[in-house]
Amino acid sequence: MTSHAWLVRASQVGGLMTKGRGGSEWGATAMKIIQDAVLFNEFGIDKHVTSKHIEKGIINEADSLEMIKRVTGWEIDLDKPKKRWFNQWATGEPDVLDNGYLIDVKNSWDGSTFPWFESDVPNKDYYHQLQTYMWLSGYTHSYLIYTLTSAPSHMVYKEAEKIAYNLHPLPAYHGKSFDEMLEIGEDIANKQLVFDSIPENKRVKIFKIERDDSVIEAIRLRVEGAREIYEKYYKSLNQNV
Repeated sequence: MTSHAWLVRASQVGGLMTKGRGGSEWGATAMKIIQDAVLFNEFGIDKHVTSKHIEKGIINEADSLEMIKRVTGWEIDLDKPKKRWFNQWATGEPDVLDNGYLIDVKNSWDGSTFPWFESDVPNKDYYHQLQTYMWLSGYTHSYLIYTLTSAPSHMVYKEAEKIAYNLHPLPAYHGKSFDEMLEIGEDIANKQLVFDSIPENKRVKIFKIERDDSVIEAIRLRVEGAREIYEKYYKSLNQNV
């Protein structure tokens, strides 16, 4: 795949915009995104990233959206299939694009990672992701929404086991059976990962993001610059073929 055909995913744009230390134009994160794209498009090598945070977000996505709808009262169709959008430079698939609402949901892992007090978008990468969605869809505003939902029971239990194993060797727990430790672990894990006692309107944090065409133009130029680097890497892989 030549560089002009490489479409950058909306979720990659924030990383692609980063610059390096000392003012260098392309930082390590941006270069890694370009290199990974070359390897995937040339050899099918795919870096599959997973974690408990990602797993929770996937499992709880429907619960998060339902909670958002209850809290906001917005008339959005959650059964409407997601649509992947494309232009000449990028591609992306928002969580919700319906009835004038463009929404991307971030499900916080625990209470310590939920943006309780922030008034501005906590993560610049997400800001660029939403700008890309607006670029693709033509929308003039969008919503980045953080939710805090309780973790699935199997994930709570897994965390409880981890806590029990970590605490068991400590002197304070000397002589306790593992079943006793597991009870302690479950109590701690439930406090960390179960939030049903907190009102839902406290567990939905909305950041409205307006379209900024100057940012979108910067994204377009950045993608074109990245494609030039992509082409160099692509040619270096094929020069001896």
